[in-house]
Amino acid sequence: MSQQPKAPSLLAQYPEETREAADLLKHAVPLMMRHQIPPNPVHYALWYTYSQGNNPDLNRRLDKVVSNFDVFPPETAPEFIE
Repeated sequence: MSQQPKAPSLLAQYPEETREAADLLKHAVPLMMRHQIPPNPVHYALWYTYSQGNNPDLNRRLDKVVSNFDVFPPETAPEFIE
């Protein structure tokens, strides 16, 4: 029986130093406000990850939702959590 690959730890997903993390914050928060995304930890994690640019599939999916709705409906967030 094969095991599922282990998901990377949070520290591995977000290795940025303080200055880079601050820059990502400055990018993520305006995106959230522009698309009327409630500022909660799940949404922030999604848009912080979006701002990193390291997950093109996630970025395309988030862009599609925003394009379809002109906002980011909060109820769609669980679709993006792996």
